[in-house]
Amino acid sequence: MSHTVLDNVNIVIDTGSTLSLISADIDNKLNLPRQHTRPVRVNQAHGNFQLTQMCDVYLQIGEINKRIMMYIIENHLPYISLGLPDCSLYKLVIDCDKNEILQNGKYIINQHTKINNQMSLHIQEETNDKVDNQDGIVNTSEEIFPPLIVEQLSLLSEYSHVFSKNKYDVGKIRIEPTRINLKSELSVSQRAYRTSATEEVEINKQIKNLLAAVLIKESNSCYSSPVTLAYKRDEMKKLRLCIDYRKLNAICKTDAEPLPRIDTLLDKLTNDKIFSTLDLASGYWHIPLHEKDKEKLAFVTSEGLHEFQVLPFGFRNAPAIFNRIIRRILNKHKCSTFACHYFDDIVIFSNSLEEHYAHLEQIFKIFEEENIKLKFSKCVFAKYKINFLGYEIKQGCIIPDNRNIESIKKLQPPKNVKQLQGFLGFVNVYNKFIDSYAKIREPLNQLLKKDKQWHWTAECQEAFE
Repeated sequence: MSHTVLDNVNIVIDTGSTLSLISADIDNKLNLPRQHTRPVRVNQAHGNFQLTQMCDVYLQIGEINKRIMMYIIENHLPYISLGLPDCSLYKLVIDCDKNEILQNGKYIINQHTKINNQMSLHIQEETNDKVDNQDGIVNTSEEIFPPLIVEQLSLLSEYSHVFSKNKYDVGKIRIEPTRINLKSELSVSQRAYRTSATEEVEINKQIKNLLAAVLIKESNSCYSSPVTLAYKRDEMKKLRLCIDYRKLNAICKTDAEPLPRIDTLLDKLTNDKIFSTLDLASGYWHIPLHEKDKEKLAFVTSEGLHEFQVLPFGFRNAPAIFNRIIRRILNKHKCSTFACHYFDDIVIFSNSLEEHYAHLEQIFKIFEEENIKLKFSKCVFAKYKINFLGYEIKQGCIIPDNRNIESIKKLQPPKNVKQLQGFLGFVNVYNKFIDSYAKIREPLNQLLKKDKQWHWTAECQEAFE
């Protein structure tokens, strides 16, 4: 159960802090439920504190309401301190020249006015979230961004229009509409999948949003593919509308566009010090479809037939088409010396902060010209260390991302060839970090041979481990 505190609460945005803090006084006044966590020590101008408790808070700033975890600090400060990582959740951009704070390109606070929308706290009674700090020490005077943060925030404010306001606010790249080439002229037509009443409501809601954004339109096509729903890992289990294009994909001509080589991309990043990672907002939806081919990507629900006006997710050649377009855009603007991409993930790399901000501004101008939009919440700016394609990259040092290694360690032994192929595909990206890798995996290779009977031996188990 949750309740709402109607009284406004003062919030301080602490751009030099990696944590969000709430005073014990406010916690006691509002009777917030506490939970114990691993001790974290913070160093502040007015003293050092060890934090051992957190609370679960629903905080609304402007038009955005988010659930965040706050550390409880034993002092009498009459405000909440919002750390910079949580600022990004609310899409806040600080314009230091104008003394304004913007949200989705619109100011919510400036030097003449108070916040436009009421700011309220929604307190949840229970939470199972955990916060883990391996070092146990956080210095709130340490800047999460480098010293030129003012220049960075001004840059983000100036180009706030290249950031998407929501998942349906996507750019439309200025290119010739994409063609869909099939092996057969015979149409693929399937009936709608059966869905529950709850799923039906969600499907209709998303179709309504897609129509409003002019990403789809009603269709009279002789093609039809069914719809299903899937959970999105990065959006708190929100449901993604998925089109099952498997039968259409089976008659689709293969696009020969070469996909990026991970080792080549990593080699580009070994000699640089400052990195930003940019994520395109609903990347495929940036690509317009040729009018004659829209009908081929029609989909059916209980409410009728619709067709995409942009490149949809789930279509076989979508990755190749998208990769080619982004590659050509970056090549056209001669960005290869400071930018590389892997589908919709773009990395900017530089040797100094001044150079890096110049590179970022150049990229933002390109995106502005090409009508490309970014998803702010998934972008990372001006870091000395980034995680990219399963690796941790830091000033010339590239090592496997520990999170992926831990995931691999938790895998169970495969029970068939398909599961074995999946496992080997997962670990193969790290083969250069494993001594005698080819020799170790040889017993597993034997199980992949044609007509080889599946028999998981002790030797296979040893190789697996």
